This record gives sequence, C-alpha cells and structure tokens, in this order.
Amino acid sequence: MLGFSSLLRAFVDTAGHSGEPPRWENFQRLFVFLGVMLAAYAAIVAIKILGWQMGRLPYEMGMRHRLFSIVQAQSHRYFTDRQAGHVAQKVMEIPYSMTFLLAQVAYGILPALVIMIFPFIWFMDISVWMGMTAFGWAILYLALTLYLVVECTRINRKRSGAKGRVMGTFVDSFVNNPVVRTFARREFEHDYAGERIEEEKRYTLWFYRRWTIMALIQKVLLAGFFFGILYYAVALLLEGEITPGGLAMVTSILLMVSLRIEDMGERMNMSAEALGSIRDGLALLNTPFEVTDKPDAPALSVSKARLEFEGISFRYSEKQNLPALNGFSLNVQPGQKIGLVGPSGAGKTTIVSLLLRLYDLQEGSIAIDGQNIADVTQDSLRRNIAVIPQDTSLFHRTLMENIRYGRLEATDEEVIEAAKKAHAHDFIMALPEGYETLVGERGVKLSGGQRQRIAIARAILKDAPILILDEATSALDSESEKLIQESLKDLMKGKTVIAIAHRLSTISHLDRLIVMNEGRIVEDGTHAALLKQKGLYKKLWDMQSGGFIGG
Repeated sequence: MLGFSSLLRAFVDTAGHSGEPPRWENFQRLFVFLGVMLAAYAAIVAIKILGWQMGRLPYEMGMRHRLFSIVQAQSHRYFTDRQAGHVAQKVMEIPYSMTFLLAQVAYGILPALVIMIFPFIWFMDISVWMGMTAFGWAILYLALTLYLVVECTRINRKRSGAKGRVMGTFVDSFVNNPVVRTFARREFEHDYAGERIEEEKRYTLWFYRRWTIMALIQKVLLAGFFFGILYYAVALLLEGEITPGGLAMVTSILLMVSLRIEDMGERMNMSAEALGSIRDGLALLNTPFEVTDKPDAPALSVSKARLEFEGISFRYSEKQNLPALNGFSLNVQPGQKIGLVGPSGAGKTTIVSLLLRLYDLQEGSIAIDGQNIADVTQDSLRRNIAVIPQDTSLFHRTLMENIRYGRLEATDEEVIEAAKKAHAHDFIMALPEGYETLVGERGVKLSGGQRQRIAIARAILKDAPILILDEATSALDSESEKLIQESLKDLMKGKTVIAIAHRLSTISHLDRLIVMNEGRIVEDGTHAALLKQKGLYKKLWDMQSGGFIGG
C-alpha cells in the first residue's frame, strides 16, 4: 500500500519537477519499479488463493468427518431427543462456517489491522493532529463494529437454530412420507413446515436489519474519516507543508485505507453470521456424553454368557412418576432361554436397553460372566450381543451390505448362507438386482416381513453368544413364521437367549418365562407351572386371541 502510494508521489513530483516539460527518461526507472510491484502482488495473490484452497478443503472435510464420529459416539438418548435432520445440518454447517470465519480473519481482518498501522504512523509523521485524529477514529470504528458484531452474532445464533429446525422438519416429513400420504396430510405438512420457515424468516429479517444498521454506521464513519483527513491534507498543501506529490500520496493512501477498512467491516459483519452458526451448532453437538467408557476399560470376555441383574431401579427421566424398573433382579444361567412376558409398559424393553448399556443404571448392576458391563468397553459389550428387533431399520444400501453389517469381514458366500437360513434368499433373488438391490431409506422398499428376515440373517451372521429376540417374528405371516422358528431354534443353540413376545405361543416352549408388571418380576417359571399358578400369566394367556395379548 505505502509502496504504491510512494511511487505515485514520485510520479507526480517527477512530472512537475522544476516546472520543465517532463521527459520519458525521468519515468523509466519508475515504470520498472511499478512492473516489479505488480508482478510481486500477482504472485502473492496467486499463492494466497492456492494455499487457502489446498488447506481449506482437507480441513473442512476432516472436521466434518470428526464431527460425524463425535455425534455417532453420543448416547442413545441424544438421538431420541433430537431431530436427525437438525443434527446432520449442524455437522455439515459448522466446518464450513469455521473455515469461512478463518478466511475472514486471516485474509481480511488481521491484514487490515496490521496494514493500517503504517498509514497512521505516516499520518503522524506529516502531522501529529492528523495521526491522532486517524488513530482516535480507528478506535471508535472498531469499538462500534465489535459491539454490533456481538449483537448480530447473538441474533444469528437464534436464526441458525431456526434454520436447523426447518431442516429437521423437512427430513422428518420426508422420512414419514408414507404416513403423510396415508392420512392425506400433504396440506397439513405444508402448513407445519411453513410455521418453521416463518420462524427462520423472522430471525433472518431481524439479523439483516441489524446488519444494515451496522453497515450504515460503518459507511458514515468511513466517509467522515476520508473527507476529514483529505480536507486537512489540502490545508497543509495550501500552507506549503506538503508537495502536490504528497497530497497525491495522502489521497491514494486514504483511498486504499478506506477500501481496506470497508472490506474489513464487511468481513466482520460476515464473521458475525458465521460465529452465530458456530455457537448454535456447538451448543447442539457439544453435549456431554451420557454413557462413557471408563479410562482403560477392558474388553468384555464372554465364555459362558451368564447374565446377572441385581437390584436395578431405573427411570428414563427425573420427571417420570413411576420407575420403568423397580428393584429388578434376575439371574440367567449360561445357555438358558428365557422369555419376558407382561403388559405394555411392564419394563421388558427397558431390560434389553440396559443390557446393551444404551443407558446407565441409577441403582443396581448388570454383569456378564461376573464382569460389570459398566466396567468394560461399550463396543466389546455389544459385539457379544445380537439383537433381532421388532422394528427393523435398514440402511439405504444394498441387501448384501445390510446383511454383512452383522459381521463386516464375512464373505459373500457366508452372507448368502445366512440369508438362506433366514429364508430371505428366495425373495432377494426375485428382486431385479438380487443382493445388490438398494433397499431405500430405513428399508422402505421391503415389506415388514422381508425387513425382519434381513434382521434375522444379520443376527445369524453375527453369531454372538447372547441373543435378544424382541418380537422377532411379529411381522411374518404364519407360514413364514413356522419356517423362521426352525431357523431361530438352530440360531439359539448354545446361546443365552432373552425373548420378548406378546404372542405367548411363540415363547411358551422356552426354558423359563419371566412375568413382569410395573417394573417388577411377579412370576417366574415354565409355561406349564405358570398356568397352574393362575396368576397374571394365566390371565394373559386366557385373554389371548390367536396367542396375542390384548391391550
């Protein structure tokens, strides 16, 4: 900046030197200097742009990947309490906002602050009053700008949150599109999304009003600075304190400083937008982990698969009036097959969730082969448990990939063999792409029974020593269920099994049935023994229609 301004002063003074007509020879050296300066400037700009682009992309993609891993490590409750679309939007937005903010600071704000020091020193050299005026103006400009940046950051944080809620609403509606169509609620969803968009619109307008005020104040201050310094420089020229070349230099410096300050102000305004997005995103993503491994926690070692539940009391929330489990104790011997029975809300699914350590206990303990599950790593615990859930969720990937999820190192032949045992091979081969068929988000291209058979194939492939069946055949027709029951019997051999079922006929053959009510065990025994007791189990059995518990 100063080099160019000094060169401009030299041109002006050379042109007016001694009052004689200027000669070409007097300008040759100045043009050489100008060419060198322009070449150096072009090289610096090219290096800066290339370096930034090469550094930005790996940084942004790497941060996005790290944020994804951090979110994946969050507890089960984290995902049940938040919209997936909102979280995903923040994972995508934060890295971009951070690199954008870094660019504004590194290539706009900091260079402007550093470069402005030298013109102010030069102004001070010309006139102490000019230098002090410029310095005082700079302090005022920065103070007001910082105040407005803080205000805009606060507003944009709310705007960013509203934007995330819009994204969450969109994804939620898209995923549940079959429900929308079934109930003919397209108009309702349109209005519901419109309410979220209107909220974002309000915050956006609020933000840009503040931005406009900030930009207006900056422009007024900048204009006052420019004309004030220029007026004083002209006065110095008239008094003979500076030459015409000096006035040209002051003017060029003023222009460049004004442009640089204007650019810095705009970058600070944009930084407020990025800061608001970052703060809102970090507030969502930087949630303390609810379930964590202890430092240096060992891996779970399963030899017999004995399960011990001791004195467990658990509430999902402090606001919950009745505990989901209350003083629950149960010992399951190695290789034993037990069924959990009881009305809805009795605590059956809670037991499975706690065994998988999706939540930490408030009271009591769970041990596998004498090892407290809170003392071992979560991954090693879950590697030893296979789950066939009632509501099977698949990835939007191929059937081969979905089944192989049970054991990633499995060969294609092993995947196909597992599918055959789960009686899924025939319907898979009937599909146009066979095992390479994409199943759609959450497996929407498959029927409920087909998804359940894929889940069974996945569990067969995993071959874990502990098996959990949560209504594993509820979506199957009678003929398919009969075939699958044979596969499940083979799968259960040598394993410790916990089965949950409302159709009591599907678990009546198990070694032991645990009858639960209001978070407690009320009966324990075989099917025949429980019928003789004429308690809750007998009542549930009698209430069945086709083996299904009413209510």
